[in-house]
Amino acid sequence: MIREWRKQRKDLIKAEKSKKNLHSCAPKWPKLEEYVKNWIIDHRMNGIAVSTKIILIEARKLATEMSITDFAGTTSWRERFGRRKGLVCVLKLQ
Repeated sequence: MIREWRKQRKDLIKAEKSKKNLHSCAPKWPKLEEYVKNWIIDHRMNGIAVSTKIILIEARKLATEMSITDFAGTTSWRERFGRRKGLVCVLKLQ
């Protein structure tokens, strides 16, 4: 662990002191995540509601189209994806 800190020394010195920095992992499927993010943004801009289940269904569909065989599309992936991309799911109450 200390070895990793030494490798990241310059980044840690520059990092903001009040935030948790350097905690996120790089996505395993960056192209897939970019497509899903753009899909979500397009739907939201058109006024179409996007639920967490719909996000998972679309991500799985895109993964098969992109020939990604090791993508499971779990809820934990969706939560991490949302955190990485800064996406928030909002529940509408009527």
